[in-house]
Amino acid sequence: MEHHHAYAQILRIAEPQDPYIHHAIEILGAPQTAYILSRKTPLKFKEWQKALSQSHSSMSETLHKSSEETYLALQERIQRWSQRAETLSPEQEHRSAQSLNSWICTPEDEDWPETLNDLGSSRPYAIWGRGERKRLQELRHIPAISVVGSREPTQYGHSATNHIVQDLVATKTPIISGGALGIDAIAHNKALEASPSNLPTIALMACGVDRPYPKQHQQLHEHIINRGLLLSEVSLGTPPTRWRFLQRNRIIAALSELTIIIEARWRSGALNTAHHALELGRELRAVPGSIFSPTSQGCHKLLREGLAQPITCAQEVIEDLHLENFSATSNTENIQHLAKEPLLTELHQRIWDVLPLQQGISIEKISMLIGTNPRNIMSALGYLSHHRLVENTNHLWHKKKR
Repeated sequence: MEHHHAYAQILRIAEPQDPYIHHAIEILGAPQTAYILSRKTPLKFKEWQKALSQSHSSMSETLHKSSEETYLALQERIQRWSQRAETLSPEQEHRSAQSLNSWICTPEDEDWPETLNDLGSSRPYAIWGRGERKRLQELRHIPAISVVGSREPTQYGHSATNHIVQDLVATKTPIISGGALGIDAIAHNKALEASPSNLPTIALMACGVDRPYPKQHQQLHEHIINRGLLLSEVSLGTPPTRWRFLQRNRIIAALSELTIIIEARWRSGALNTAHHALELGRELRAVPGSIFSPTSQGCHKLLREGLAQPITCAQEVIEDLHLENFSATSNTENIQHLAKEPLLTELHQRIWDVLPLQQGISIEKISMLIGTNPRNIMSALGYLSHHRLVENTNHLWHKKKR
């Protein structure tokens, strides 16, 4: 089975973020995993044992249970999702994909965004996309920034988003958001309006890329497809649910060098994105608001707890991430050179010195070894990860083999 077709089948049947499905793909390969999930081939215990014994799995120790336990866990999933395998038509999905000019990108593809691998066993199995696929290559060379926030922004939030995004996209920085109402839509629209880049913005959907949601954003999504990218980890036809919105937030954080929160209530999906960014070692910024505004309570909470740094203008981020270097460079070769020659601070060097080559160590361990606040270490690791100097495998950090 051709591997793109296999991954499309896996997305149709399996729930995202299932570590046992990742384990099966690693042990058996995507085609065999797809056959098993679609019940075209039974998963036999002896064959699973043999494949497991011959593998060099890098999955976390939590999955290194007995072969019988992992086998039973997979069988339970096959049974639980059996109705999906019986009711969904691969041929119909293929026809829909062709009519929409949509495509699927897998971890084996050259244009797979490597920063998604920082999610470990929570990374997407694959991603569906709409828009010129060659734009994915931009994400491998230019740092992207996510801008998320309230679905009911004030005029202040609207103005702050326009102000910050306009200056960021002037450096040809792609803006990532979730395609939702409020701050998401403002960020996408301003990026499309003001950016001179070939990839002004990316929308991560909580539904299939063939289902415009919300409906009033259909025209916005068309503009994003024409000039940017519309991405999703779920199959075509999948409807949006509250859980899907929270689930896709980890992908927004993983694709971004830095996340900016603009207006978020005390309980907000934007704060969920913020926490994913912190777990991945990405930088986090929050725009301060009025002390009387409930839409800024979440931002103030992040600032008060020292989880985010305040941002009042885009120039602060531009200088910190050296984005002016990218805006001054027009050809891809020079962009790649800049990405390979990062400016390393003393903190970056100290972290590099204590990181092992193979067996990763936790942020807490790094903090103990160099005597620095874990939050600062998380931010520095995000920078090193973007420049492909370090890797995160199941929340353990090590030097990237070169």
